Amino acid sequence: MNYTKTIRKYLEESKGKIFDMGYECLQNFYMIPYNTYFRIIQRLEAEGLVTTLDRETYFIGEFNGDLDELIVSHCAKQGCGWF
Repeated sequence: MNYTKTIRKYLEESKGKIFDMGYECLQNFYMIPYNTYFRIIQRLEAEGLVTTLDRETYFIGEFNGDLDELIVSHCAKQGCGWF
């Protein structure tokens, strides 16, 4: 299995969303050793496929909007906010 291809395909199918490394690792990429997973994400960030929002939190694609609005929107959709 090619780990980079797997993660790249997932990111290309999820453009415009928030990518939380820890959550995604546990839910979708548990078969990939964490250090390998981390390095792959770093390389994909260098390529511009993801944009850093905060530590281990990325936006899939290029982000140039309001960070607070994006996070509130994401949390409201996922049902994880303090509302």
